[in-house]
Amino acid sequence: MIPNVLIDTDVLLDVFLEREPHYTNSKNVLYMLDDGGFHGFITATIVVNVFYHVEKYKNLERAFASVERLLTNPDLVVLGVNKSILMKALYSGFRDDRLRGCGASDSGKCCGTRLYRNPKPTGLSRLANYRSIAGGTFGKIE
Repeated sequence: MIPNVLIDTDVLLDVFLEREPHYTNSKNVLYMLDDGGFHGFITATIVVNVFYHVEKYKNLERAFASVERLLTNPDLVVLGVNKSILMKALYSGFRDDRLRGCGASDSGKCCGTRLYRNPKPTGLSRLANYRSIAGGTFGKIE
């Protein structure tokens, strides 16, 4: 069974802003999505955050191109966010992940995993610095 995965903003920003040393591994995550390795999900909030940061650190044209790439990717589902979803997330038991993953549980296609980059690199190879919400490594990307 192919997993449903909510992709965190930092993974996308690593690619769109070409942030080293994470650019290559984050780009490989998107290649894995394109190759059918998982069903990708992002929230509408993530789209807005990508636009803001790419415009701020690059330019408006690149911000539009980045968002267009997300919205036209047939392998990526954008989950809606509304007051009801935010309230549910706020009072859930997920602590720091409450609002980051909002929308995933109400999508009808529950995301069992949130893929994010470990903020404290371990120095290990490939996806060792990418963690699921369960704390394990997400998988191997060649």
